[in-house]
Amino acid sequence: MKKLFALLLAAMMVFALAACGNSDTPDPSDGKTPSSDPQQENNTLAPGTDEPDNSGGGEADAGEISLDNVTNSNYAAIAKELFGIEVDPEGDWELVKADSTGTIGGGIGIVYQGSATVDIKELMKTYYDATADISTAGICIGKVDSDSPTGMRISEPFADFDAFYAEGTKANGAVGEWIYEFGGKKIEFMFALNPEMELTLQINFVADHIYG
Repeated sequence: MKKLFALLLAAMMVFALAACGNSDTPDPSDGKTPSSDPQQENNTLAPGTDEPDNSGGGEADAGEISLDNVTNSNYAAIAKELFGIEVDPEGDWELVKADSTGTIGGGIGIVYQGSATVDIKELMKTYYDATADISTAGICIGKVDSDSPTGMRISEPFADFDAFYAEGTKANGAVGEWIYEFGGKKIEFMFALNPEMELTLQINFVADHIYG
């Protein structure tokens, strides 16, 4: 009887060992869990598809329009979007640099280099006309006014470019600053061309000046 009981007990142990050997339960000692499989992670489906959504959810758009990250490669698109005009001058000009300015409202500073003489007044008029076409408040200039809360005020709109040129330019027409309105903001545009410095053209935008 004892021999029969021992044989039955041995048979039961053999079957138990065989069942353990075929188990699919992960062994905790190997460090793997069902969620550690890279093919199983981030398996959220993109809306309306059967594909995984790998968009990263929340990462900033690399093409975001911002005055904080102006570079030589994105300045033209930013100027068009935020200031409304094409900034690159026609003719033989080479971009030297474009970057963000440190003004309170933010802005863009752009420097070009030319290789041939140009008509300063005519080039300035090109930019003047471009801003006049989109301005909702004409073209003005800023004037010092001690009675203003900001110490500045805006002139009455000029009738045309010649009127502006007579009053709003300095250094024989090489420098001109004017204010136009675009997208609900008063934008200051500065044009500076120095023919004596290898024809260096500088254009500055100031995003939103506040005048009393």
